[in-house]
Amino acid sequence: HEDGKAHIWTEIIAGEFRRLRADPFTVERGELKLFGRRLLHSMNSWLHNSDRVIRNAKPTLLMHPNDAQDRQIDDGQIVRVQNTNGKIEVQVELSGDVVPGSVNYPHGFGHNGGWRKANAMDGANVNVLASSNPQDWEPISGNCHLDGVAVQVSPVAQPADK
Repeated sequence: HEDGKAHIWTEIIAGEFRRLRADPFTVERGELKLFGRRLLHSMNSWLHNSDRVIRNAKPTLLMHPNDAQDRQIDDGQIVRVQNTNGKIEVQVELSGDVVPGSVNYPHGFGHNGGWRKANAMDGANVNVLASSNPQDWEPISGNCHLDGVAVQVSPVAQPADK
């Protein structure tokens, strides 16, 4: 611009701030918010066809112990993570490192393509839980939400070591 500055505050951005202030964050009863995590040693699937990288890769759903207790879920148990878009079954790992009310799973797993080793790995594709409805997408960028996805988590099986 003529003043030598970038003018990034536009009516589109201002409108989004008004919308966010008017629409308070709510969580339905029993609902958790799913967000992804990066596993640097695997480069989020770039290296999942390499034996040296994947031999120790064990993707788990991190869940706060209080949320697990409310759902009668034990460490190491197989759980179902689901919403109206889809469902996955994964192993849970209890951790105080995740914020109560949320769960965390690494993205880049659940391969179903031409990579033999990657296809044989443990893990699920969390993208099946994201909405494919444009009405649910982030309104300014047009991207679907991959973090903060509302899910229900329930036990499926006993912990692996029991």
